[in-house]
Amino acid sequence: MDVFRCDNGRIDYVLHQGPAAGGTMVLLHGLGASSAQFEFLLPGLADRHSVLMVDCPGHGGNLAEPSAPIGFAPFTELVLQLCAHLGIRDARFAGISMGSALALACAARQPELVRALVLIRPSWLAAPAPDHLALIDRCGRWLTEADPAAAQRQLEADPDYIEMRDEVPLAAASVRALFARPHAAAHAPVLSAMFHSAPFDAIRALRAIRTPAIVVGTHADSLHPVPIANATANALPDAELVILPPRYLQPDKHRAALAQLLLNPTGVAA
Repeated sequence: MDVFRCDNGRIDYVLHQGPAAGGTMVLLHGLGASSAQFEFLLPGLADRHSVLMVDCPGHGGNLAEPSAPIGFAPFTELVLQLCAHLGIRDARFAGISMGSALALACAARQPELVRALVLIRPSWLAAPAPDHLALIDRCGRWLTEADPAAAQRQLEADPDYIEMRDEVPLAAASVRALFARPHAAAHAPVLSAMFHSAPFDAIRALRAIRTPAIVVGTHADSLHPVPIANATANALPDAELVILPPRYLQPDKHRAALAQLLLNPTGVAA
């Protein structure tokens, strides 16, 4: 990946050049993930659009610089400055979880840049430390305070994790993957820092975003509850809520439906 640095730190990126007529799609990953979340979409998307994929600080191979701020505001600024650096002035933004909040924040900051939004499994509204992400905060603290093996033992003894493992094993596996990823310990503080951050000060900030949006929710996903997707869609003036097959119960159907949505958009965010 290429590297872009500015006052807000470092962001890693890859820009896949596509047909000029197709415009640009900016893809923003979720907390603890990386641009690899979107790789299954590339063969179809890159035939139609230029595609910008990023790794935010503390994700993928991007080790957060000690002096760089961590939170929604600096991450949003990194994405916006990267787009300016690359000459991107008009794009569709799609994000998963943390990435959906970053996409919304970009639309609030620069509405002329963000032509349409696809907000996939949002997990933040306008308050820090959402209860449904408390397990992710604990994972960050465990990995910061102990070696990965000891931290994983703490995870496996956690009541919320045990309940998730017993009810939705693939969701639990996604949490467990935080401990196996490269740079797990180095990236751990970013998990807690983002948990305690917020993309907006109040819901009224979402109501001011006029960008057309599709909000994607799925059931059986306690880290990305459908009520958050519903509240996001209700807060935005020009949004529609789409419920896809459950990510952690029907992963193949979910991926196929998500690919169909992004490759052949209909409705407000087409």
